[in-house]
Amino acid sequence: MKILFISGGDAKYGAPKSMLDLMLALKEEYNIAPVLLTKKHNQLNEYCDKNGIENYACWYRDIMAGSPYTNKIYTLLKHIVKYLLYVVGGLSHNRVDSLPIDFSSIDIIHTNINRIDIGAYLSRKYGIPHIWHIREMGKEDYNVVFYKKNCIQYMNQNAAYFIAISEAVSRQWEMQKLETDKMEVIYDGLEIEKIKQRNERQDNLIRIVIVGHIQPNKGQMQIVQAIAGMPEKSKKRIRLDIIGEAYPDYKKKIEIYVKEMELQNQIHLVGYRNDIQSKLSEYDIGITCSKAEGFGRCTIEYMAAGLLTIASDTGANAELIQDLKTGILYKYNNCEDLSNKLMWVISNWEESKKIAMTGCKDVGEKYSRHRCADKVYEVYNKCLKNI
Repeated sequence: MKILFISGGDAKYGAPKSMLDLMLALKEEYNIAPVLLTKKHNQLNEYCDKNGIENYACWYRDIMAGSPYTNKIYTLLKHIVKYLLYVVGGLSHNRVDSLPIDFSSIDIIHTNINRIDIGAYLSRKYGIPHIWHIREMGKEDYNVVFYKKNCIQYMNQNAAYFIAISEAVSRQWEMQKLETDKMEVIYDGLEIEKIKQRNERQDNLIRIVIVGHIQPNKGQMQIVQAIAGMPEKSKKRIRLDIIGEAYPDYKKKIEIYVKEMELQNQIHLVGYRNDIQSKLSEYDIGITCSKAEGFGRCTIEYMAAGLLTIASDTGANAELIQDLKTGILYKYNNCEDLSNKLMWVISNWEESKKIAMTGCKDVGEKYSRHRCADKVYEVYNKCLKNI
């Protein structure tokens, strides 16, 4: 079986990382022959080059985009530019046809994210079944704006199946009228065994990490404000690293607040790191503060590393975490509740470590990339039987 995977971003972000894990697991377990198409040449292509995987790069459009900026002018300008690129992209779809891809050998086209439609175009042109991976909540998390008229109807007409990465994502898109009989819920899989386990330390510090794109929808300011609201004695025991690329306006807002609250010794913005799975061993607590996380790859990585994981009670977080059993949930955007949960953890550290270990065991059983590959392979077979 030969599958054309279409990526919507590079390897810095969760969706492409999850796609790469899926591609490799399918190749190993089912002898799937993957072909990768990216918007521009990036780390994914370089990986494929090194490992003998057929791959290409060719720009294609977005049919929708999020609105993450705090500044409304930035948001408006972004959408104007993205809409113009959408219009131009519709005229340049056939650029992909010039690539040396043997479409007669492709069994299935698998688009890795809901924001792009080059897979739909290729599916129609060459009569190849199309699977569309839905990896975000849409309106709920990124306030996504559709550029294509009747976008949901268009997606329904141009997909054999949709794969939603959580029940929360599935429900959100069903509310927007994505066809439920085409929807399969399959949690992402990771190479759990490659995630380095937390180091036990003898000092009195509690090391916290929050990983992800630094922007309002990821909620990094909540953990910063929660720490600021803690008693001085507890505050001095904490070190927080904020890891990820940042929107400049949101980063500046955090930096100003940290300085105003004199938290420079406790809180550090580290920037992007490409060694997260090994670096997590340096921390004790992992935080997810997202407005509506579609799945939460970082959340699973925290748990797999043996970190006590605290997450907002929104999106898919409650599917991944059993409160006070495998992790801790707090009320989203309620910094006082998050602060109280942190103080409870500090005061009950031995019990917290037991919760973390239970969480570690739980994700090891549920979120391996092989289990994900098994489920996706089932969808491929159903897809081909329906031709």
